[in-house]
Amino acid sequence: MYRLTLSLLLLSSIMFSQTAKPAPPTQSAAPATESANTPSNALPVLPQEVPPTGAVITLKGLCPGNTGPTTGADCKTIITRAQFEKMVSTLNPDMPKNSQHMLAEQYAKALVLQELAQRQGIPETQHFKDMMEYMRTQMLAQEVVNNAKDKAKPTQAEVEDYYNKHKADYEQVALRRLFIPKTRPSLKETVKQPTEAELKLEADKMRARAAAGEDFDKLQKEIYDNAGIKTPPPPTSIPNWRRTMVPPTQTAIFDLNPGEVSQPIVQPEGIYIYKLESKKTIPLNDVKAEIEQTLLNEKLRANLESVFEQVKPELNENYFGNRSGVTAPASVSVPPTKK
Repeated sequence: MYRLTLSLLLLSSIMFSQTAKPAPPTQSAAPATESANTPSNALPVLPQEVPPTGAVITLKGLCPGNTGPTTGADCKTIITRAQFEKMVSTLNPDMPKNSQHMLAEQYAKALVLQELAQRQGIPETQHFKDMMEYMRTQMLAQEVVNNAKDKAKPTQAEVEDYYNKHKADYEQVALRRLFIPKTRPSLKETVKQPTEAELKLEADKMRARAAAGEDFDKLQKEIYDNAGIKTPPPPTSIPNWRRTMVPPTQTAIFDLNPGEVSQPIVQPEGIYIYKLESKKTIPLNDVKAEIEQTLLNEKLRANLESVFEQVKPELNENYFGNRSGVTAPASVSVPPTKK
């Protein structure tokens, strides 16, 4: 394979290939196995097997080499399956097929530009050499992170221990909610907004009616109608909420028993009233991947911070300026663990 000059075009493709996920299947009126224009016994078209030395990318018209024409009818540049799969394995062994297709298209364009760059002498320019040195530093740093990530993979025992110590975070509740907004945008400027005491009185009444079994949708519509708010009221049903999904000021709702209605919870934007309908603890197997990623992030961050602690960079404020004492912590991007 001809030497690749890293261009922005190829870099954008590489970044996409490392993060892209397969697109979810779209739903249609007809079943997935049959459509109006496709016979029911039709078989899916599968890619044909290509030997390792077979061509998977052919650039007709591109002449490789530093001498002679750049393009021509008799020119041809070929990338074999083995060469392409080696590149995919280097970038992301789990790259989905749709991303590989995009990578192949972008790589072909990059090869064309690379050939032009070679003939224009760009690899010998100081700017190119400086950019390659900077990118080398970045790549080496990322390889260290990748190696540390492999070593930081949590064990099954660590996952189970974390789950048992944080079981409250894996409680899942189904709720009904009423929201009483503080601001009444429909009121004229000459009419006073409701006071805190008036809002609290309204909330107490609504809570009593909710505890008595009145329908939450009906109560929420009444709240908005009384406030003169013309926009549709928010949904009252919340099927799956966890403690980590709510502000600290509202986590008390997880201590409710099924069927119990909370006291009014006053927030800057309004007052909330919750009714807990059901509560369950999510099984370990359902959150195992999430816990593994959490532990991986924690261990990796601790390992890298121990390295950074040994070297303290000092920036010359006469050159960079003073940041008013605000110091941004070093951040390390940790991709999700591949399955």
